[in-house]
Amino acid sequence: DVININEKKGYLIKDPLNLSIEEQIALFYYSKIIITASGSSMANLVFSGKDLKLVYLASDCKRHGYHFYPRLANVANPNLKILQFLGEKTNSVHASYSIDTLKYSNFLNDNNL
Repeated sequence: DVININEKKGYLIKDPLNLSIEEQIALFYYSKIIITASGSSMANLVFSGKDLKLVYLASDCKRHGYHFYPRLANVANPNLKILQFLGEKTNSVHASYSIDTLKYSNFLNDNNL
């Protein structure tokens, strides 16, 4: 559902697993907006261009290290604008979670994305 919302907004859908390291670097460097689930692909933020806006999706787990990737990215790009959208509460960082699609759509609109 989140992918469908993003496609309707005109965003390209890319899976870093299907990209070479060079393609991943270019994607993060030239993109103006990246929407991603929180995870290891966010390590590519060290290659981000100066005007990147990042939206990352994560569960609302109190043990989630929300600060790790933004701190890593700020070393390479202090101008990075980070927006966080949290899904349902979970007890584990790696648990499946859902996103309220209406709230997510409103979040994108409210942030001019």
